[in-house]
Amino acid sequence: MSKQLEETNCVDKEDTLKKNKSSKSRRETAVQGTNDCSIVSKCSMSQQGYYEDPYLQAFVVRVTRRAPLIHRGYYVRAKACEYTVERFLSTNPGPKQIISLGAGFDSSYFRLKAKNLLKETVLFEIDFPELVKRKHALIKQRTDMLEMIGPINIHHPAMSPHIELSGSHYKLLGVDLSQTNTVEAVLRLCGADLDTPTLLMSECVLTYMTRRCSSALVKWASETFTNVAFVLYEQINPNDTFGLFMQNHYITIGSPLKCINHFPTLISQVERFIKLGWEKVRALDLNQFYSSVLESSERGSC
Repeated sequence: MSKQLEETNCVDKEDTLKKNKSSKSRRETAVQGTNDCSIVSKCSMSQQGYYEDPYLQAFVVRVTRRAPLIHRGYYVRAKACEYTVERFLSTNPGPKQIISLGAGFDSSYFRLKAKNLLKETVLFEIDFPELVKRKHALIKQRTDMLEMIGPINIHHPAMSPHIELSGSHYKLLGVDLSQTNTVEAVLRLCGADLDTPTLLMSECVLTYMTRRCSSALVKWASETFTNVAFVLYEQINPNDTFGLFMQNHYITIGSPLKCINHFPTLISQVERFIKLGWEKVRALDLNQFYSSVLESSERGSC
């Protein structure tokens, strides 16, 4: 009877483990679905003339036209990201690197490469393994994009199954961001230099992680790189009318915003980063960026 109980307990544990893995897989799939929705909105915004990026189309199977309000929001978001990246590139002479955390189908490498802004710069993109495989497959359909990447370095799968694509200046890596030890190991394997000026980008990514995992990632970054800036774009103000609507939307699609209520304001985000080891922290919302940073000619675009 004791043996039967032990066997039953083992089966129960295995079933629980399988259920947990299945639940985790569903959550990851839902988060990856937000990438698909976002890239369609970005592509629609670009096609309507708000923002020039001909490479977005490569990652969209079927373009759906979004509403003007969506276009305006994505335009200001795109300009904010562009501003921070191009400022980093222009103020750091010599070798440098950009690491995009949860990059999704972002087309920044190709857009910046076309503008000749990536001299002496390596751009690393990290996201779920399944998603980066999809991205790689789409890139392979575009000869012009493959030419922009240049010769591909071959890494033996046994050395790192996480390296999906590795060019001289563009690295596409499949790693769960909650596994910071693996993230660091794969970056090092691909040639990342922890002392080189580095820009970490996170565009609507940390909010889908648990508070513990997202904070661990922010802390890891502050402790690992010696010359680094971290740019975070994330939702705030969860309790106003739009914030409540937004939260409900993400719950409905199975991808709730896990951190927004822990860090609901600009001040709380600043305090978060300082607590996790960052010395200088500045925060703006998009309204402030629109009114105080964008040129008047750029504001006219929306």
